[in-house]
Amino acid sequence: MIIKRIHVACRLFSTASTSAKNPHPTPPKMPPTGCNRCSERRKITAHKLITVSTSHVRQTMKKTSATSGDRVLQDPERALQRAQHILVVQDATAPGAYIHHRVLHMLHRYSHVPSTLVMNKIDLVMRRTDLLPLVEILTNGQLSDNQQISTKPAQIGRLGKSLTTTPFLVQNSQNSPESDEKWKSQFRELIQKPTWKCSYSETRSLFRTICGWSGFERVFFVSSLNGEGIDELRQHLMSISPDGEWKMNEGMPTGESAQQLTIDSIRAAVLDTTPSDVAYSVQIRISEWEEQGEVLQIVGEIRCQKPRDGSLIIGKGGKRISEIGRRVNEHLHSLFQRQLYARLIVTCNGKLITQKK
Repeated sequence: MIIKRIHVACRLFSTASTSAKNPHPTPPKMPPTGCNRCSERRKITAHKLITVSTSHVRQTMKKTSATSGDRVLQDPERALQRAQHILVVQDATAPGAYIHHRVLHMLHRYSHVPSTLVMNKIDLVMRRTDLLPLVEILTNGQLSDNQQISTKPAQIGRLGKSLTTTPFLVQNSQNSPESDEKWKSQFRELIQKPTWKCSYSETRSLFRTICGWSGFERVFFVSSLNGEGIDELRQHLMSISPDGEWKMNEGMPTGESAQQLTIDSIRAAVLDTTPSDVAYSVQIRISEWEEQGEVLQIVGEIRCQKPRDGSLIIGKGGKRISEIGRRVNEHLHSLFQRQLYARLIVTCNGKLITQKK
């Protein structure tokens, strides 16, 4: 039986995997999930997949102090400390041909950990051949085994210009910052520090002219929406998993409590709908959890540091909090497979914040 622990961090995924024989394999049990910060175990035929999500690495607040001890900043680094494999998931439709500088810093810090590039949302790309020049840039034209990636010039739709690979690669080779002593000194200094202790501007300056990572072992093209390419990626993760002990009870879909999953779902909806400087500052708790007949009644509290943050979460006419509530209810219905209703309230310093008309 293969056990995989996958730590997810927005565009950065890290996997820590072990495997063990299960004497009594059962059919697949895969509860739907959608939260951005949660722990999840998925059973796949005779294998189990454990997922611990620490998302939004590249969206880390630019104004956050380099010495901040916030979990949001530290969790991705902690995930990589236990990782046996790293997945860098790149949005194939996003403008720009580069890996984010925060992700590059972590890849350099943990260069000893094998890594894989995953191009997601390929279902939105009209011409699949357009992805090849982009992959050449993101991999610096080679994989970790020195296998060269060669492509022909192509038009990348969302980038708005033709990407001929030669100029990018020639520029990176001839004007590489690695040959600059000042850059080397800065690199040695920053690479010794955890990413969350480096300021946003420091990592951006360090990797300003660096677009890709040469250490990827494999490249996968997938669509999380329709499942294209997911089976191949899953098989790859299973194939690289070493043997280990069976650590979960039979049929156990998740190690998190129902209330913790609900908190994660609310946090995910807030992160997806609210500006990051506000979303990362709020705290989520469950105020009520009551069974009323066959219906589970839930009241989730979103605690804000400032009244204006609460007003922003509620939105004009309550539109934003209504959208957050809709997402939470849909996700929990899908996750728990039962009748429930989750109501959300927004507070600041113990006082209820109401919507402005």
